[in-house]
Amino acid sequence: MLKKFHIFPSKIKSGLFYHRAIGEYQGLPLHLRVEQDGSGILIINASRMLFLNRTAAEYIHLFLDGKNEEEVAKEIRKKFRVDKETAIRDYKDLLFIINTFAKTNDIDPVSYLGVEKIEPFEKELSAPYMMDLAITYRCDTNCYVRTSHTMSELNTEEWFKVIDKLGTLGVPHVIFTGGEPTLRDDLDKLISYVQKTGLVSGLETSGRKLRDNSYLNHLIEAGLDHIQITVESHDKEIHDKITGVNGSWKETIQGLKNAIATPVYTITNTTINQHNAKDILKTIDFLHNLGLKQFACNSIIYSDETSNVPKELTLDEESIKPLITKIEDYSEILGMDFIWYTPQNHILKSLELEEVLSDTSACRTNLYIEPNGTVIPYQNYVTPLGNILTDNWEKIWNNPLCNELRNRKQA
Repeated sequence: MLKKFHIFPSKIKSGLFYHRAIGEYQGLPLHLRVEQDGSGILIINASRMLFLNRTAAEYIHLFLDGKNEEEVAKEIRKKFRVDKETAIRDYKDLLFIINTFAKTNDIDPVSYLGVEKIEPFEKELSAPYMMDLAITYRCDTNCYVRTSHTMSELNTEEWFKVIDKLGTLGVPHVIFTGGEPTLRDDLDKLISYVQKTGLVSGLETSGRKLRDNSYLNHLIEAGLDHIQITVESHDKEIHDKITGVNGSWKETIQGLKNAIATPVYTITNTTINQHNAKDILKTIDFLHNLGLKQFACNSIIYSDETSNVPKELTLDEESIKPLITKIEDYSEILGMDFIWYTPQNHILKSLELEEVLSDTSACRTNLYIEPNGTVIPYQNYVTPLGNILTDNWEKIWNNPLCNELRNRKQA
């Protein structure tokens, strides 16, 4: 465990610091977000997060600044009452943590690595850690968003301004979503701009356009860090029935195979509904046989917020809990990582599963920007918080609705 030494007045300036590793971990993206109180969060390879106390944040900042072992020890001794030997030992411990996180799955950073745990829900944050950018609400399959698919869209230069603002705010991670983001002709330009800004970028897609390997490789060359592809079933007839497009399964699966073959982290998501729930384990088997190590599922509960969704694509609350338990058990047998997410908090509370996160991440670690720049807590939430380009960030972040969501207790 890293010790908390007496700290002298000086501390790291708050903000976002970025580094791509060299040597053994060539290209591995590391982002350090430092809060006003000097604590921080380290995001490793766009997918793993370590919450850091002030001492650990100081060490990581020096590492990202390119300091060698001797230089780190010298700087640490200026700020903390610690001898050189201890400073070097703690520095090596942190490098071990980064290396372990980069190479190993299924690690508990608290119990296994001895890192002090700082819960994100206990911290006062100045901005979220991740922002969903719905760059269009146009779709290439059935997709159900809360508003018109013809909503006006920010142009390329306006999205550049959004990305610049997020970088200034210290948001290290953006995900291009929709709608179907690959319908934007400038997606590669937006990904490239994110990469040049030093942020991590992800893509949520039907995967149909990724069947074209040249298009996929172009996005990766632009700087894309991770991909999530929607696979509704192992059965092409069920998948095509859900998407509403004959032949979409074949295109999606080819896109998925192409993505798996690249070095880019790839995951799938399946919206469990009345069409595919019965054979969900066969779908997991199918994904496992393709070589995937991790998959995600979600569901839609019929409510006023989802009244535009056909009822056959929704599930009742009573059927969700046994499904999740069954999926968890089967994924463990296969050695796969399973992620579950559904934003509707009243459902998650009723499940009482530790693995399921409530929507307290909305307005805290995550936010969502619509095609016209409107900021909302998450997709399908009807209340706007403001516009990312025209409204002051403090007004958006401290919107009464955001404060209410942040103060809500977890189930």
